[in-house]
Amino acid sequence: MRFMMLVSLTTLGVALPAVAQEGNPPQIRSLGVATVYAAPAHADFWLHLTVKEDTLEKSMGAAAQFEENLCGRLTAAELRASDIYVSPPAVSAVQKEKTVRVSARVRFPMASFISPETGPAFFGRLCDKIAAIAEGLACMTEGPIFEPANRESMVQAAVTAATENAFPVADAVAGALRGSIYAVDTVRMREIVWNDAPDVRGVQPNMQQVSCTARVEVIYTLGPSP
Repeated sequence: MRFMMLVSLTTLGVALPAVAQEGNPPQIRSLGVATVYAAPAHADFWLHLTVKEDTLEKSMGAAAQFEENLCGRLTAAELRASDIYVSPPAVSAVQKEKTVRVSARVRFPMASFISPETGPAFFGRLCDKIAAIAEGLACMTEGPIFEPANRESMVQAAVTAATENAFPVADAVAGALRGSIYAVDTVRMREIVWNDAPDVRGVQPNMQQVSCTARVEVIYTLGPSP
């Protein structure tokens, strides 16, 4: 997994020594921001089917055929998914309508599309085929949704980097106050944002990268200058 960091630092506030705060050590609050990137491991497509027959029994029967019909069309289109998940059928309102809804997630590995020469065209062909399958099954589509191999590791890396990035500004403020950072008092998680890197103007996410941005607030205890 490849990581790059976009760093943005903002000092949120400074607690200065004062008589009114006697007995409480002064504190510095600093905001750390970091973005990490990784290549997407797979692309997901969701297909959502709504079935409405004269009775719920008939609607359920038609919805039960969804997985078989979907797999048959994927095979006919020569598409090999790495994973297919079909949700249990859902009934939203028994008395008002005889409608059953069912959804399927079809996952494809992005390793098949990494070649810069042929990858984009092959991926475009995949999207065309999924759209045609969805139209043939009277489904609504959602995707492609690009996912990394491990979301948790990206979050951990982003939070760690953001926490580290909060320190330089706080340290500079401490020096201006003729003091020094004594200890970390509190780290507060402010936000985790996917695929909205602050310094990226291109479309996010895309075939080459997904991003995870973390924002944390770190409260430091200020001590005397050494």
